[in-house]
Amino acid sequence: MKVAIPTNTAETLEQVHQLESTLGLKNEACRSKFLIHPYFTSKVFLFLHGFTAGPYQFGPLGQAFFNNGYNVLIPLQPGHGHSGNWNRQNPPPLPTDIEIYQQFLLKWLQIAKTLGQQVVIGGLSTGGTLAAWLALEHPQEIDATLLFTPYLGSRYSLAQPYPQHLRNLLFFFLAQSVVNS
Repeated sequence: MKVAIPTNTAETLEQVHQLESTLGLKNEACRSKFLIHPYFTSKVFLFLHGFTAGPYQFGPLGQAFFNNGYNVLIPLQPGHGHSGNWNRQNPPPLPTDIEIYQQFLLKWLQIAKTLGQQVVIGGLSTGGTLAAWLALEHPQEIDATLLFTPYLGSRYSLAQPYPQHLRNLLFFFLAQSVVNS
């Protein structure tokens, strides 16, 4: 028996799209992508795009997982996707406070948990760094992590609080969790 997704989750996703309609996004490719079956699935994939990019980075991969019966969330990160004439002197309005991104991740993790039995998080570039942080901080809520060229180095890295040997093991354990799931 298939269980329907909660009404409040569907309403939340619709509200996100309505809000994005007011932001003046660069184009439709920058909109959040929600590939949702009308029922709770065995896995839900939460993908995080790279810095200055958009949800379009995970469009084909997300569609492939959706076509195989899973729910997929690809939210637009805070401040991303806005239209404008951005350059070095006039940078896009991207948040630089890590807490904004952490709160964003926690919100989307809670939404993902309403759509699937197991949560798989993935990210590209800075999105991979954010996915790694979420997996390290909330391992009991993340069943697998897919990292695509995450940035884990430098003193400003999200992985910095973890010793180097743990950062090296991170890749091993994350790879094992994907292979074994």
